[in-house]
Amino acid sequence: TLPPAPTGVKVKALNTTSLLIQWDLLKGASSYNIYRVKSTTNCINGDHLVYYCDYKIIASNWESTPYVDLNLEKDTIYFYKIHGVFRNSIEGVQSKIIKGRGKLGPPKSLRHGLISPKQIDGRIHFNNYSVPLNWDHVSGADWYYIYLDGERVAKQFENNYTQQHLMQGHRYNFTVTAYSIIAGEGLETQPLEAKIPIVWRM
Repeated sequence: TLPPAPTGVKVKALNTTSLLIQWDLLKGASSYNIYRVKSTTNCINGDHLVYYCDYKIIASNWESTPYVDLNLEKDTIYFYKIHGVFRNSIEGVQSKIIKGRGKLGPPKSLRHGLISPKQIDGRIHFNNYSVPLNWDHVSGADWYYIYLDGERVAKQFENNYTQQHLMQGHRYNFTVTAYSIIAGEGLETQPLEAKIPIVWRM
């Protein structure tokens, strides 16, 4: 019977090209072997976890948790498995397979359309301006977060959003991030300023 598998295995994106792999220390293990395969490998069936892939060892006899995998390809999913190493260099049962990817980059070309006051029943409401935003789609994004002056105001599945209830004479800064279920929240865009004009009513 082979020694047991590591448990508590998880992965966290540190930036666009680095992943942190963690696991619980395994009683009796002197070190760990860490294996990896890219999602672009032929044995990967779409986005599914596959046990028979040709994993390559990336860290042999690694002494303890965690491990940081550096210089990865951007926008690429990686699969990992970990084995404990025991007396006489016996490798134990593999851990569950986990997948990770680096953080997504910021959405590009964040821009706003026509800034205009809202009309209700044919009347213009000068203290309820709207600002339509749009940006380029980010590959791998499951949704986007929109921030107004540093505060998250919306979650959007499309690459556009309209912010309403803005006051004339104010300046507002918008930023957007892409979110991946695998990697978490990505990098923030540069702030986009929208200046709401003052309209004098006669």
